Amino acid sequence: MEEVLDEQGFQLSGCTSDECVIEVGKLLGASHMIAGSIGYIGSTYSVNSRLIDVESGKILESWIEDCKGKIDELLSVNMRRLAQIISGITSEK
Repeated sequence: MEEVLDEQGFQLSGCTSDECVIEVGKLLGASHMIAGSIGYIGSTYSVNSRLIDVESGKILESWIEDCKGKIDELLSVNMRRLAQIISGITSEK
């Protein structure tokens, strides 16, 4: 992936918009891409992930995973659960 993007002179740093993710998906020849963000308010972390159809630019599905606690828990528990939900290994609660 990095080689293809390097060849095109494309850097992922600062690529946070859906439009940018779609552009990367087109460069890579992907049909779908996952994009997301992590926010923090008070003592709650929130991860918002989206499955994007590269051709149409439509958001096909989205997931939100909240964690009231430490960043360690978000990374070790919540992100693992989110990855399993997205990949279909487990269903949402």
